Amino acid sequence: MERAQAHGLRFLGESLIRQMVPGNYPPEIEQVLQRLANDIVHMEQYMDFIRNRMFRQSLLCHPEHKPDYGLNPQRLLGLYLASALRPEKPQPDLTLRRQRAVRAARRHRVRAGHRPAW
Repeated sequence: MERAQAHGLRFLGESLIRQMVPGNYPPEIEQVLQRLANDIVHMEQYMDFIRNRMFRQSLLCHPEHKPDYGLNPQRLLGLYLASALRPEKPQPDLTLRRQRAVRAARRHRVRAGHRPAW
């Protein structure tokens, strides 16, 4: 991070958000991480040690940007989503304004209430 800071950049996060969540570990490990890490950079470094991660995919930003690390579903409104979900019917009727069922690879069923872009 010293080299990034020397160029006027700061740590924003990891490219894979799910890796930034200490709650993904058992409670006793999460508690130790919370006690040891005094900021997000140190938290990430401790989690690197636990995962034995040797290559980071960090995102950087200019220091005037203040990221909000709270996960709020409202922030997703207006965004598009790509996934491995597939329509249940081979030829879905995309003109209808009603829920459509889709399936994931492991047979999980999801209902979508908005017109998909597939």
